[in-house]
Amino acid sequence: MVAGYGIAVDGLPLDGPPADGVSARVRLRWSAERHQVSPPSGSAPVEWIREEEDALVVGWARYAEYRVARSLFPSASAVLMGADEEQAALGFLLSVLPLALPLFGLEPMHGSAVTAGAGAVLLLGASGSGKSTLASRLAGMGWRFLADDACAIDRRGSLWPGPPLLARRSKGEPWREISPYNDKTVVHLPAHRPDPVRPGGVAVLAPEPGASLTVHPLDRLRAFRALLGHVRAPRAFTSRRRALQLHVVSGLVRLPVVEVSYEHGRHQVAEVAEALAAWAASTNSPRTAGAAEEGVA
Repeated sequence: MVAGYGIAVDGLPLDGPPADGVSARVRLRWSAERHQVSPPSGSAPVEWIREEEDALVVGWARYAEYRVARSLFPSASAVLMGADEEQAALGFLLSVLPLALPLFGLEPMHGSAVTAGAGAVLLLGASGSGKSTLASRLAGMGWRFLADDACAIDRRGSLWPGPPLLARRSKGEPWREISPYNDKTVVHLPAHRPDPVRPGGVAVLAPEPGASLTVHPLDRLRAFRALLGHVRAPRAFTSRRRALQLHVVSGLVRLPVVEVSYEHGRHQVAEVAEALAAWAASTNSPRTAGAAEEGVA
């Protein structure tokens, strides 16, 4: 049993902290079978996605097709087309479940999250900006790792930590390696807690050639635009999530929001992490209360 984003998944063939007794918005039952599935008719795409009223179907040719359903008996299933079940389970947690979060009343932001003190700091950025690597470095400095690549925010403004997994390209903390996935190495996060945390600040990563290493605050209008630009998979469930998306972003801009400028290669991860830590210490930005109670949406 693995818990992530407030969703407990029974039957996954992966090790994880026990999900019994922790805060969970919903529980899914996992199943997998090996079968030959044809992609949608036409040009036979490498990947496909289909939205249903209470379900999401995602597939990758020669890998697996997934279906996540929110119904009387919520479930997640995979039809294996090349991946083994452990690989398919990793694909579900790291790639599919974040896409399905709007089914469960959660708005996914594109970023990692850590805690400093009682509140969470969201590290938002485009692919390749170094979110996971920076979060891993901050964890090595004593911050607690909460989420990798997707920050799930509910209507009350609480962040629900992701699964106890981190997919990274570079070496970091010597955590237990599980398996390679999508050209990254997946590691198991120790002492991971799935209970919700109140955000206390947002850092928008903006690497750019020739940039100086700076951490500067954004006013509310610029912060609003920046945060809307970093919602995850904006084309998935567009109409379903619009109201919650605006509600979540409007809440986040009331927190301290900064843009972190730096240049890949010239500025080391340790330097960027130190700059973020100095900002957090100087502003006391992660100052909100910790866990928040939340029922099933």
